[in-house]
Parts: sequence; C-alpha cells; structure tokens
Amino acid sequence: TAASNGALIERAIANLHPSPSSPAAGNALTTATGLHFFGVLGTGSQAAAFGNAIGTGLPCTATQAAPCNFSVTTVGTVVVAAVTGTLACAQIELGVSRTSCTPAATRAADVVTAPTASAVAAGLTPGQWCIGVTATPFGGRAWATAAGTQTIWSAGVSAAANTARAYQTGGNWVLPIVYDNAAGSRYLSNPPAPSGNATSLFKTCDSIGTLFGSVNGVPVTGIAGAGTGLLGSWPATLYLGTDNSGSAIDGWLSNAKLCKSSMAPSCR
Repeated sequence: TAASNGALIERAIANLHPSPSSPAAGNALTTATGLHFFGVLGTGSQAAAFGNAIGTGLPCTATQAAPCNFSVTTVGTVVVAAVTGTLACAQIELGVSRTSCTPAATRAADVVTAPTASAVAAGLTPGQWCIGVTATPFGGRAWATAAGTQTIWSAGVSAAANTARAYQTGGNWVLPIVYDNAAGSRYLSNPPAPSGNATSLFKTCDSIGTLFGSVNGVPVTGIAGAGTGLLGSWPATLYLGTDNSGSAIDGWLSNAKLCKSSMAPSCR
C-alpha cells in the first residue's frame, strides 16, 4: 500500500474474524496460542469475549481508534457480538504486532524488491556500499513493544552466505548484520533506540568489512561477531521491509537509498 508517508509493508496474516468484510456476530476460531489483535475500520464498534478459548485481555470492545489485544493460552472460540454503529472491516489476527485490516480471510505478504544488477553494473561492489531507509511502525506501535522480529531491509535471504540485513528484534534492537562468504556473521551492536513510534532513519555502511551506521543520526558504536563483515558478492535482490522469509517491518518505509560508496553523503 502506498501513501504520502511511504509504502506500507506487512507480513502475511490469516484474518480469524468470522465475517471480516461485513462484520456481524459470530465465533472466531483461534488456532494458536499467543498474542492476538482485534481491530476494526469504521465509525462503530464491536465487542469480543472468550468462548471456549482461554486467555487474558477479553472481554474488550474494539473501535478504529482503540483496537484490542489479547493473549490465548488454550485455543478455542472467541465470540464477537453484534456491531454497534457501522463497520467496513474487522480483523482478528495472531502476531506480536498489529497490521492493517483486510476484509478477506487471508492476506499475502507484501514483497518490495530492488534488483541490484544495474547497481553492480554501475560500480556497486561487495566492499563499498551504504543503505539508508526511513521507517515508521504501523498503527501507533512503539518500537520498544515488538517482541518478535521486524525486517527493515534484507540483501538476499538473510543468514545465507553473502547476505546482509537490518532488523528489529525484541523491541529496540536494530541490528545491521553481514554474513560473509562462509556465512560468518558480523554486526553492529547496541544501536541507539528509536523514540516511541517516531519515524526513524536507519543507515548502514560497509567499507571493506568495517561496518558503521546510525539511528536518527546517532552513531552505532558496538561491533560483534566473528565474521569478516565483507560480502563475497552482492545478492541479486534487495528486499525492502521484508526478508522474503516471513519477517516484515509491519510499517511504513520511505526514502530507501542504496549507494555504491560507504562515504556517500546521501546514504550516510
């Protein structure tokens, strides 16, 4: 989804609501334990309570401005009540972060790619590069609240040899990591934490295996990992907002730049 604040890039989800496109009373069947979100679109509201599922966080009434989150410890049914007012969409989803409402039973993962062949032909090398991108969590989610992994960008499919990735894991951690020719990893550690749910600028550069980067202009000072920090070759595809393997930013991305110099002012 494109908008003035960038492209909204989200993971695949199953919408468990019994009538997502025309919300009405019914039973939603949860199929996994863990955190769930219940959100709606429209001027009305809808209440939910545990049926034979067991957990915490329900009953709750969801509005567009105030979605519900609840945790399931024993799978089963969640009962949604009749709608008050008017709703165009309702969604119950499993996950550590909320995504936009889809009126369908499922939504495929968003995949945004930038082939790198033309950049390599123009002089991009494995030993000199820089990537800068601006990201904003969806739905007012604070950076610190995400317990899972949200990928900001991934050069190739992460963790394979000759790939690189910037991602958030366990809240504030944003780790640009490079896997060398032998799949050994080297990464920047203890990056500055983005504030609240603010739009944030992430930059990562590599100069012949020396990694450096910043979050909102504040340098990342730590370095860890036994790998060389040097790509043997550039992956054919740069994935934006996803690693093409199940992890996505679940938010907005904009101003993505791939520079062929680690000193490029626009990327640094």
